[in-house]
Amino acid sequence: MSERTRTRLPGRGKRRGGAITFWTGVVIALISTVLTALLGWRTYDEVTTLVEQAEPVEGSTTVTLQEGEAREIYQLEQGQERAECTVTGPDGQDLPLRRTSTIEGSDGQESYFNLGGFEAGQSGDHVVECAGPPTFVGPPLDVFGTVGSVLGVVGGLFGVGLGVVLMIVGAIIYLVGRNQDKRAVTSPQGGGGPGYRPSGGGYPPPPGGPGYRPPPPPGGQGHQPPPPPGGQGYRPPPPPD
Repeated sequence: MSERTRTRLPGRGKRRGGAITFWTGVVIALISTVLTALLGWRTYDEVTTLVEQAEPVEGSTTVTLQEGEAREIYQLEQGQERAECTVTGPDGQDLPLRRTSTIEGSDGQESYFNLGGFEAGQSGDHVVECAGPPTFVGPPLDVFGTVGSVLGVVGGLFGVGLGVVLMIVGAIIYLVGRNQDKRAVTSPQGGGGPGYRPSGGGYPPPPGGPGYRPPPPPGGQGHQPPPPPGGQGYRPPPPPD
């Protein structure tokens, strides 16, 4: 195995962390999208059911209810004027209207609010009479369920945004790590491996190049070569014995 293969790439940790962050964002975004769609559909279905089952009260109207069923009376908003409504049960007794919560809404064209609700004490026809601005009677809206659904939709949208941000951050971290790995793999290598530089700040100049100095002769700086035969200072070797 080569030194390059054994060396740990510098961007490996960033690539791994970026991939984890990216896919975490994908999972969060997908779950949040499904949650937002389901809660949004639930809220839409509740409002649609309320509108479809509502009956306008034009002076008076009769609604047939089973014992324990509840209905809410709504008024179209027209300034500060409020309608006056009464409910008569099958036995001819008036039923009290209770306004336990405030419900306000709009269909995009008109705004409405609730005047109060009543519960059937016995099965049969119930007569609703109203005077004043237009009113209608329909099923009560589940306030806590509707508010919870709306908050869930808001939370789901926040989750989608968070997931997208994590995906972007993870992709950036992954690309940074990959670029670091590419630079490490393609960088020139000397005898010391990736990033090696010899002491002294650079490589020695080649023979014959600017600044080249030949190595000193053997024997150290004080050694002088012998003079050539016949030259000044030449001494012939002694004769053999």
